[in-house]
Amino acid sequence: MNLSTYVVPLITGVASGLILYLSAAGMNLMISGLGVINFGQGAFFVLGAGVCLIVGKATGSLLQGMAAGTLVTFFLGGLLELSLRPVVGKKMELTLMITMGIAYILDDIFEIVWGSSVQTLAIPVWLRGLVTVGSFQIPKYYLFIIGAALLIGLAFWIVFEKTRLGMRFRAIISNRDMVEALGVNVHLSYMMMFMIGIALSGFAGALNLPISGFTATGAMGAFGAIVPILVIGGLGNIQGTLPSAVFIGVLSAVAALFLPKLYNLVPTVVMVLVIMIKPQGLFTRKER
Repeated sequence: MNLSTYVVPLITGVASGLILYLSAAGMNLMISGLGVINFGQGAFFVLGAGVCLIVGKATGSLLQGMAAGTLVTFFLGGLLELSLRPVVGKKMELTLMITMGIAYILDDIFEIVWGSSVQTLAIPVWLRGLVTVGSFQIPKYYLFIIGAALLIGLAFWIVFEKTRLGMRFRAIISNRDMVEALGVNVHLSYMMMFMIGIALSGFAGALNLPISGFTATGAMGAFGAIVPILVIGGLGNIQGTLPSAVFIGVLSAVAALFLPKLYNLVPTVVMVLVIMIKPQGLFTRKER
C-alpha cells in the first residue's frame, strides 16, 4: 500500500466526522440551553436530506436543495420547541418520550412520501472529480464538505460567542432565572436555540445526501451516529463537539481500513470506555 491508501480515507473520515459535528453541535445547544436530549435529531437530519432531494431534483441545483432543507428544518424546529414547552424543565423522561415518538412518526411519514428505497442526488459537475494535493488525489466533494462544515461551524461559534443573541444564550445556560428577571424573553431564546439546533442537523443531512443517499427510515440510525460524539465530547459541551467529531471520523476511517467488518462498532466501544473512565467527556473543561 502507498501513502495515499491511508491519507485519502483519513480525509474522507474527517469529512464524515464534520457532517456529524453539525448535527451534534445543534443537539448540544439544546442540551446545554434547555436540558433536552432530542431523540428526534436524527429525523431532522433525514428530513433535511429529503427536502434537499426534492428541491435539488426539481431545480437541478444541490445548493438550492441544501438551502431548502436547512430552512424547512429551521422553522420546524420552532414548532418542536412549542410542542415541548409544556414539559421542558419537568421530568426528562417526558421530553425523551415525546421526541422519540416524533422521530418514529416522522420515520413513517418519510416512508409514505419517499418510499423505502435508497435515493440519491448527483454531485454537481463543478464538484465532481479529484483535486491533486501534492502526491494525493482527493475527491472535490469531500473538500467541499470540510470547507462548508467548518464555515458553518465558524458562523455558529461567532453567533454564540460574539453576538447579543449568543450572549443571551450563554446567560440563559448559566442562570435562566436571573436572565428572566432582567426582562429577557427566555421562551423566544429557547425557540431560537431549537431552530438553530434543528437547522444544523437539516443542513448536515443535505450535505450528506450525495454520499450516503436518502433512506426514509434512517432517523434512529442518524441519531445513533451522533451519540458517541456527544458522549465523548461531553453532553452539553458545545466546544468539545468539534474535536470529538473529528476524532470519531478519523477513528472510523482507520477502523474501516484495518477492521472492515467491525468498524461500525468502534465508535460505540470507545464511547463505553469513555463513560467508564471519564463520564463527563474527554473534551470537557474542569469547572472551578
